[in-house]
Amino acid sequence: MVRSLTQLVAVRFAVAAVASAALALAAASPAAAGLPKPAAKTIVPGKSIGGLGFGGSQASVEKAWGPYPGGTCEQICTYGAPHGGAAGEVRLESADSVHYKAFEVLIRTGIESKGAKDVAGCDTPLVGWKTSKGIHLCSKVGELKKAYPGLRPDGASAYVLKGPGQAATIFSLTEDKLVFLISIVARFQEGQPGE
Repeated sequence: MVRSLTQLVAVRFAVAAVASAALALAAASPAAAGLPKPAAKTIVPGKSIGGLGFGGSQASVEKAWGPYPGGTCEQICTYGAPHGGAAGEVRLESADSVHYKAFEVLIRTGIESKGAKDVAGCDTPLVGWKTSKGIHLCSKVGELKKAYPGLRPDGASAYVLKGPGQAATIFSLTEDKLVFLISIVARFQEGQPGE
């Protein structure tokens, strides 16, 4: 009896230790630690997200959003969860494979399955990034349409706000009709919604 009680206490201690470790890891998740940390959390349609706009160099990405958690920022630089979670991302292009310039900037929530639907995971600090009209990640489609009457549908789950010039802002929606991705692109082409 004593032996089994000792074993039971040891098992409970091990379970408690594992649970504590899991909570500690969740609290210090790399996704939260690696998210962009801009001075201003503003979205300017067709121009910038979190102070990062088009034509910026690799150095300007880190100046606007903080040190890149993946080392050197080249081509596609993801701040936050790399596998579909909440993230900020910048895509760079180069004519000479040496000098990279930003041509797309985006922020997104994670996607969660609830029943038969994929829904936006709105528990992210990136929800606090807003346009001057109050649109942010997890805004409802009705709020989006009211704020920007010039929106055009692009496929079944995205809306595009064109301008200035060739630039555009793309708002992509989940099945529950919430914005889960906001992207600005320097040169918009039809049928180019976010991920």
